[in-house]
Amino acid sequence: MSFSGFTSSALPTPEQTSYIISVVRSGAPPPDVPSLRAIISTAPPELERYDEELEQNRAEYQRLLSERNSLSSYAKSCNSLFAPVRRLPRELLAEILDLCCLDENSSFSRTPDQEIANLSHRRLRQLAQVCTVWHQSAMGTPKLWRRVSVRTKLWGRSSVSPETLLSLLAFSLSQSGRYPLNLRLSATSLHPESLSVLALVVKHSARWKDINMIVDTGLQGALAGANGELDQLTELRLSSVAIESDVFGQAPRLTKVSLEGTPRLTRLPDLPWQQLVTITYKGKVGTESFNVLSLLSVATKVRTVEFYLDMLRASSIDSWNSVTSNARSLALRLAVHDADLVGHIFDCLTLPNLRTLIFAPHADTIPVWEPNAFQCLASRSTFQDHLTYLILGARITDQQLLDGLAVLPNLEKLRVFDYPSHTVITDTFLLGLHVSGADWEPLVPRLRVFYMTTAVEFTDSVYVDLVTSRVNFRREGSSSFEVHLRCRQTRKRDVSSELVEKMAKLESESDGGFTFMTRLLDR
Repeated sequence: MSFSGFTSSALPTPEQTSYIISVVRSGAPPPDVPSLRAIISTAPPELERYDEELEQNRAEYQRLLSERNSLSSYAKSCNSLFAPVRRLPRELLAEILDLCCLDENSSFSRTPDQEIANLSHRRLRQLAQVCTVWHQSAMGTPKLWRRVSVRTKLWGRSSVSPETLLSLLAFSLSQSGRYPLNLRLSATSLHPESLSVLALVVKHSARWKDINMIVDTGLQGALAGANGELDQLTELRLSSVAIESDVFGQAPRLTKVSLEGTPRLTRLPDLPWQQLVTITYKGKVGTESFNVLSLLSVATKVRTVEFYLDMLRASSIDSWNSVTSNARSLALRLAVHDADLVGHIFDCLTLPNLRTLIFAPHADTIPVWEPNAFQCLASRSTFQDHLTYLILGARITDQQLLDGLAVLPNLEKLRVFDYPSHTVITDTFLLGLHVSGADWEPLVPRLRVFYMTTAVEFTDSVYVDLVTSRVNFRREGSSSFEVHLRCRQTRKRDVSSELVEKMAKLESESDGGFTFMTRLLDR
């Protein structure tokens, strides 16, 4: 059936339409009245004829449209048979599916709906609906189900029952087979479902590999079943009162531990300290607090240590004893206004193998610097021989910073920060790093990477002279020099285009011996 060729004899030409519209707009009396009235009387039956033709052809149009869509879909399906993804080995397909779900269950849920999505592995299930092959790979590869995240706080507000959520968790654990688990568990005794959740996950404790656990005192007994079962555990993050749990003392592969919680430590946690390589501790320090630095003395193989310490309410830590550690990297991220507290921390430490030192803010509080105690720490620990990387964000004067750098001749990387309430990157500081001549032994002569997060309170010419002198100095030593200039949103001024142009020219002339990068920060 083909469409009708009907056209009304009353259909106006474009010229007739344009003419009538112009007369209507002009307000002139209608011309050729008989002819116009004939059109008016003829139009209704002609319009009815059009309606009849449209109705007769609508069914034909729908048929053609349906057949077209069917053919298009069929052609696409045929084409998909030759798609490269269909030729992927099953192992590689599983890796791709894993990458697609990488952020699923990687952190705790924030909403009840997200909790359902995490427990059910919603994204993985959606991928499983693509085709039979994807379904077999998604549902039959235990590795894809290894990430498990539970936050019982959200279960009471969920649109599904706790029993359903528990069954989703059980199914996910079952699907992971014997594969090592990455578990994120937040449970408190305030929520009745927590005991059932713990009982379920503890049954799989022999597969715990990477654990982030937040539980309170009322639930510690439920962890007892994991004691002696942690042969695969390599990474552990404990929060809240669970820090003092004794369950994790026997874990032969455990090398990385993070301890965090609002309660202060009252004793050394039961952990296999002598095998730990990386330790992070975050907590509050009070006058009677346990000496958190003592973690260093028992962790004899530790290489990387980070402390996040809130010391705003601490009045004294004189009871803390001295410790010696062979750690190669130490981060002291402190919220502290009392220089005596900082000085005592420095006085407690001896770090004969340290390569990287980070002294930086914690909880948006810029820590004060204690220059004399640092000088003693540097001398006692022989920083002049082995410290190569310093990150410093502190309440420190430009001269104190220069004095500190003077005892670090092997420093290769330096990162310094200005803050909205405190500036240390000044002309005085930059001039102190300037290389005055070939016979001049500058501060940190081995410096090759220099990061500045700045409020731009220096003079452009001083900065350009510093960088130029360092590039020339490094060129003579046949090594490259790299500069990162990051400007705070709260900066005093913008970096001039002339400075950027001079840096670009210097970079182009250095033949790969100099790299300059700059960007604006959003804070």
